[in-house]
Amino acid sequence: MSPSLRSGKLREGKQSPKSLRAATLKSAGCPPLTLPRLWPVSRALSFSVPHPPALASATTLNRPRPSDATTILVVDDERVSRRLASRIFSEQGYRLLEADGAVEALEVLSQAQGRVDLVVLDVVMPGCNGVELGQRVQQLWPGQRIMYMSAHPAEAVKQGVPAQGVPYLPKPYTHDEALAKVREALDAA
Repeated sequence: MSPSLRSGKLREGKQSPKSLRAATLKSAGCPPLTLPRLWPVSRALSFSVPHPPALASATTLNRPRPSDATTILVVDDERVSRRLASRIFSEQGYRLLEADGAVEALEVLSQAQGRVDLVVLDVVMPGCNGVELGQRVQQLWPGQRIMYMSAHPAEAVKQGVPAQGVPYLPKPYTHDEALAKVREALDAA
């Protein structure tokens, strides 16, 4: 390694990015990570980064994984909320479909032709709220499993969600709470 790199400084005018040599850091036996070239250099930079062990709760580790055929449709007008729920469920092995409202949800369900095991609906959405959409889904696909979620518990009560006996997930929720409610909704016949 050149003296200018060893000191952590490049001497201005003395060394160009073309003359930088590949640097390799060895740690914990991790495979090297090759970064794409951002400027013309003779070699790509390569180094190893230790990966921390995956963190998981004891209940997550002991939970049985769903079959590959289990499909969940998450319907939420808020993209961040929809993506969070989708990520939590997909990490457990569920197949995921997403919709940002009633019209898209009905299109997805129609195209799926009965292959959706659970529809997770946000209660408060513009236009057609989640409860109205849930009723419409039940009319078109009798027996379709439904679960509601909402960051507005008063609105959920006003819409009659608890009285319907349908699983309800209040936002914000933890990873384990979301998975437990999905399992409850899937196990309900």
